[in-house]
Amino acid sequence: MPGTNRTAQLLSEIIQEISALLSVEEIIEKVYENVNVLMDAPVFAIGIHKPETNELYFPADMENGEKLPVNYDPLDDPTRLSVKCYHSREEIIINDYETEFYLHFPGKEIPLPTAGADPASLIYLPLLIRSRPVGVISVQSFQKNSYTPYHLDILRGLAVSVAGALERARLYGNMEAEIKARTQEITLQKEEIEHTYQNIKLLSEIGKQITSSLSVEKIIETAYANINQLMDASSFWIGIYNAAQQTLDYPMGIEKGKALSFAFYNLTDDDRLPVWSFKNKKEAFVNDYLLEYKNYIPDHPPPMPVAGDMPESSIWIPLISQDKQALGVITIQSFQKNAYTEFHLDIVRNLAVFTAIALENALLHESVELKVIERTTEIVRQKEEIEQTYENVKLLSEIGQLVTSCLSVEKILETAYESVNRLMDASVFSIGIYQEKEHGLDFRGCIEKGEKIPFFSVPISDKDKLAVWCYTQQKNMLINDLSVEFRHYFPHLSSFGAVGGELPSSVIYLPLVSKSSKKVGVISVQSFRKNAYSSYHLNILKSLAVFVDIALENALMYEQVEQKVVERTAEVVKQKEELEEKNKDITDSINYAKRIQEALLPPLGEMKRLFPDAFILFRPRDIVSGDFYWFAEKNGKRLIAAVDCTGHGVPGAFMSMIGNSFLNEIVNERGITDPGLVLGELRKLVVRSLKQDEVDSASNDGMDISLLCFSEKGATTEVEWAGANNPLWIVREGVCLEWKPDKHPISYYRGEDKPFTRHRILLEPGDAVYLFTDGFADQFGGPKGKKFKYKQLQQHLLLMQPEAMDRQKTMLTKCLLDWKGTLEQVDDVLVIGIRV
Repeated sequence: MPGTNRTAQLLSEIIQEISALLSVEEIIEKVYENVNVLMDAPVFAIGIHKPETNELYFPADMENGEKLPVNYDPLDDPTRLSVKCYHSREEIIINDYETEFYLHFPGKEIPLPTAGADPASLIYLPLLIRSRPVGVISVQSFQKNSYTPYHLDILRGLAVSVAGALERARLYGNMEAEIKARTQEITLQKEEIEHTYQNIKLLSEIGKQITSSLSVEKIIETAYANINQLMDASSFWIGIYNAAQQTLDYPMGIEKGKALSFAFYNLTDDDRLPVWSFKNKKEAFVNDYLLEYKNYIPDHPPPMPVAGDMPESSIWIPLISQDKQALGVITIQSFQKNAYTEFHLDIVRNLAVFTAIALENALLHESVELKVIERTTEIVRQKEEIEQTYENVKLLSEIGQLVTSCLSVEKILETAYESVNRLMDASVFSIGIYQEKEHGLDFRGCIEKGEKIPFFSVPISDKDKLAVWCYTQQKNMLINDLSVEFRHYFPHLSSFGAVGGELPSSVIYLPLVSKSSKKVGVISVQSFRKNAYSSYHLNILKSLAVFVDIALENALMYEQVEQKVVERTAEVVKQKEELEEKNKDITDSINYAKRIQEALLPPLGEMKRLFPDAFILFRPRDIVSGDFYWFAEKNGKRLIAAVDCTGHGVPGAFMSMIGNSFLNEIVNERGITDPGLVLGELRKLVVRSLKQDEVDSASNDGMDISLLCFSEKGATTEVEWAGANNPLWIVREGVCLEWKPDKHPISYYRGEDKPFTRHRILLEPGDAVYLFTDGFADQFGGPKGKKFKYKQLQQHLLLMQPEAMDRQKTMLTKCLLDWKGTLEQVDDVLVIGIRV
């Protein structure tokens, strides 16, 4: 008994220690430090299932105190005991490896160990989480016959806690991996911002080079040489309007690095997208030419190119001069589908601005001999505009760098406002961000004449607001006299008022859209002067909007990631601490209750004195039990009982302590030994102590019992027996005799107070007497998951009769475990056997 208590205590200590660990290696080392105290285990291993490689991963096997190299057992290896244990979810115990290996793998050769030396004895158990296998646990010895069912029971108890500890370690590892992934995502976003800045810087350099070119060929070569650093531009063309011939002339094109000869389109070729773009002064953007062509020209089949190969993705943007005249078309093409996004479209728009300026300059340069006098003043003006444009683009690049480096909405707004007034009159600057929850546009920190306007929000349902129109229609707004032009957007209104400040005269509104085409909000510049803005300013604001889109998306994502990381980290830490504390408190309390319950049970050594040839098979379902055994010696008589209290676990344990105490009082203190009278007195004490005889009592707790009293009369042994719901079996000469119990429990029963029947029985030498509760018969298992039942229990007891009582206990234990298999134990199990 002390050794058993020490084993249970050590197991409890191991379980408590590993429950707080969050590292697989630490769990293995901690278990290995202690398991050799319980059994001979020079080798200890835990294999963890890795679904991605379909292997059992052994990270820290221990052999004779030394850690073995990491090793793996593939789950399709048909000769590994670990693999068989994992797939079958069955326990494996071997005490002579060289002989018993062939019982598991007939006809197979013993494989070489993946690490360490071959053992002589070993145990493998599956590690299960809610009946799902997650790995295996093994102890191994270099001595034969090292392990018994006792060691198997110890390892079973250990396996449940190890599986739980490994699952917690896995969950903790997943949490760390998620935080790492979030960090990598933020780093990637930072790299994208830096890459965007480099693109803007390169675009500025391209613009500088293009606008300094005065020939069409040089413009094409310069643009093509640089544009492929920003996007896939396998084919690059610039078409120039020829007014005399009414054609779009392509002096040269470059495809896959090679220059192509002159080509043209007649402006009557209405089935050509370049002609459509030029004549309509609209952009055309396709990512699958054959499929999306009809979006622009629905009444014609897609024509083949007049030069070069068929592209899959294309962008056509008209080249517009300062005086709003169409000069030609710029074309960027790829031979890959879905090559372009809105991001690339914005790049080409900016390139088109530079190219239009350069092209106009080039055309002017070609005719400068004829118009030198009349165009001198205009050229000077254009030169100044070019220089200003270059300065603006350069400044825009710097603004982009500053804006995209901001990670708060307020900082983005302040930075953009400080910079945009260097490019245009922006007396009012605002950014409205869509809030899905409130279904409105929030304007945080709008600035008017250098002063911040208090926060205000515009509901999307308010259709008569410029910001709402721009956001819902996803269209640009350019207004130079708001008092008049508001009727173009809101014809049903007679007047128009301001929101959040003084009413402006000129207004630009642009929708903000993320790279993933998600609507983000709107951006606006406003002036108190009429005719303050042109398409030039609109294009500048479009370029700024690209930076603001990126910056806002990053800022909002950064805020969300920061908040989620803080919230989830705090939540995980709190839950972990609460679970650890609750688990420790509950486990400590139940283990303490177990020690109390074990202390109240009579010592098994005393039973051997009273009943030399006997056994008690006692397996609680939980740490503490609702079943209990009881025996005593009084007035020369020996009494023994098997008791089943209502419930199991902690509630059942309370009832068992009450029942144990009352039996001691009735027999040992009051001297009553008649089983029928003992049960009657026990019922009175239970009813009285639980107040079951009161009118409003809701208690129906009680117990079932089988009580036997032995008395010696000369050479014969006579027993007196009484039972409440539990029978008595006596096996005599190969036949199982049964005495039926009274069918009312030890508790308040329908208001009746019937006496319990006392049976007198003469025993014969060799008789085997059995008392039991219903836990064994009610256990689910077997191939169909059904109950064991009393009939099968009788059959097993009859087959075991030639065996000694100690051997019968071992056989019954194995029978129960084999039947149960991987299923949970459903009730406490108690069987008492006595040989006369």
